[in-house]
Amino acid sequence: MEITMIIKELYLEHFGQFHEKKIKLHKGLNIIYGENEAGKTTIHTFIRGMLFGLERGRGKAAKQDTYSKYEPWDMPGAYSGSMRFEIAGVNYRMDREFKTERKSVRVICEDNGKLLTPEEQKELFGGLFEESYYNTVSVSQLGGQTDGDLSLVLKQYAANLSSTKHADMNLKKASEFLRNKKKQMVKENQVDKKAVWKNAWLDLEEKEVSQKVELKALEEQMTKLVAEQQTVQTEYDRELATEQKERDTLRQMQVECKTLCDRQLELIKEQKDLQTKIGEKREQIGRMMQALETVGLSTLDDVLAEMNRQEKKNCISLWSYLFFLLSTICTAYVFLVVQIPTAGFACLAITLTFLAVFIFRTLRRIEAKKEKLMELEKCKDICIRCAATQSEFEQLRKTCEEEEHKSAALNQRIQTMEREIQKKISKMPEKTKEIAKYQVELKQREQKLQWEMEQQFKKQEELAEERAGIRERLQIIGEAEVEVKAVELALSRLEEVAVKIKGSFGIRLNEKASYYIDRITGGKYRKLVMDDDLQIAVHTDHRVLEVSQLSKGTMEQIYLSLRLAAADLIFEQEHKPMLLDDAFVAYDNKRMAMTLQSLSDMVEQSVIFTCHTREKAVLDKSEIPYHVIKL
Repeated sequence: MEITMIIKELYLEHFGQFHEKKIKLHKGLNIIYGENEAGKTTIHTFIRGMLFGLERGRGKAAKQDTYSKYEPWDMPGAYSGSMRFEIAGVNYRMDREFKTERKSVRVICEDNGKLLTPEEQKELFGGLFEESYYNTVSVSQLGGQTDGDLSLVLKQYAANLSSTKHADMNLKKASEFLRNKKKQMVKENQVDKKAVWKNAWLDLEEKEVSQKVELKALEEQMTKLVAEQQTVQTEYDRELATEQKERDTLRQMQVECKTLCDRQLELIKEQKDLQTKIGEKREQIGRMMQALETVGLSTLDDVLAEMNRQEKKNCISLWSYLFFLLSTICTAYVFLVVQIPTAGFACLAITLTFLAVFIFRTLRRIEAKKEKLMELEKCKDICIRCAATQSEFEQLRKTCEEEEHKSAALNQRIQTMEREIQKKISKMPEKTKEIAKYQVELKQREQKLQWEMEQQFKKQEELAEERAGIRERLQIIGEAEVEVKAVELALSRLEEVAVKIKGSFGIRLNEKASYYIDRITGGKYRKLVMDDDLQIAVHTDHRVLEVSQLSKGTMEQIYLSLRLAAADLIFEQEHKPMLLDDAFVAYDNKRMAMTLQSLSDMVEQSVIFTCHTREKAVLDKSEIPYHVIKL
């Protein structure tokens, strides 16, 4: 299936002297016309840059390379463009950023909007590489060489196409390149020192064996040292446990002592509170005792005796009044019985009067007595409470004394235990010091062994790195040997190519080139042949002509025919746009007309860059369709 590529539009956003410049191209012939310095070469380079990018040179070369030459004049920071094209009837747009810091390229299918991946981009452009582009579809004139020089150029171009499918590689230079490559690989990869590296590998193995023996001995010493440390540590832990047990006992007794002391302080505080209360009660009792003394009482017993006496006195008085009242009533009754009414009523009146006075005085005395009894009861209650408080105080005082005795005994016990513990501790330092000293010695030995083992491990790492380096070097040497053999084989094959010019590619190249030279020359030269000696000749109807016998214009036609033939063979079923930069300078009008007619008939799209008007005049005269773009 034939696949055709057509460039539709160039957009030089920021490129060289152009800023936002659009150029539309069409199928068939396209003439881009412009005077010198108008930008034809810039557009030609832009197409190349869009297809393959622009790589910046290094060092001094960067000042004169293509990248620097076509940086935008007015906006160096902007360096970009796009190209619309069609492949197999599908429309695409390629956007490229040329600036090194942000270099990028993306291809979008305009028919469905899909963004192509890098792999899909490679597949899209097929076998179009920069080298094949320069050797086939990008055509310029052969230059200002003499006819003899041109024949040599054609011979070299044809020979290299036959052998390598690339036209810029000189066979002699290729052979020289391969020999230099072989020499460089041998030198850089030390292929000739393989035996030295193998001996280094054997020495390394011996070092590793010795190092493993030393490391094993150190590990055994470390194992013994660890066991010894564990024994010493066990003994030390046992001594510490005994000492700690004694200290814990002492600490427990100190806690108990503190608890008793706290309790003692609480009791002392309570004792002080009770003493304060007792003092207050004593003041109350004092005041009451003064009150009691005013009535002739001084003690609680006196109070109780007075209360009993008053009760008895009250009882006697009551019985006296009752006896008097009964006597008077009896007298009145006698007078009434003996019929002395006046005397009887008089006695009754006197009796009632005395009774009333008695009752009144009795009530007053009862109230006074009641108040006095209440005072006595209050004094009694105060005395009882004072006695109870005094008893409680005495009980607390006894409790405090008991707690003090307990605390003193506990303190005595603690002091005794402290003396015993200190006595034991005083005996322990020597042993502990010995153990600690021995532990320090063991630790120092351990650190020394650890350091020695670390050194051995470092040696292991160094040996491993050295082993890896030697292995890598031997691997590189092995790979280099393979490459050297490949280079030697390539040299052998390259020499064979020169004597097999009539191989399949050479035959096909002759056939294709003959087809194009016949069309381009209008049948004047029907066949183009390269022989075993890479001599180029063309056949007419009557004779065979060597290339050295031909004119410069005919040589240019042969050059174009070879490029067209190479494009067919390299790209096979893929048709690429043909770019011709001032390619017809050596052509006369007749040759130009036949060549342009052939391009119009055989090439899907041609872009001709020229500063002359001859091409346009010839096309108009020959009525060959074309499109012109003026810069």
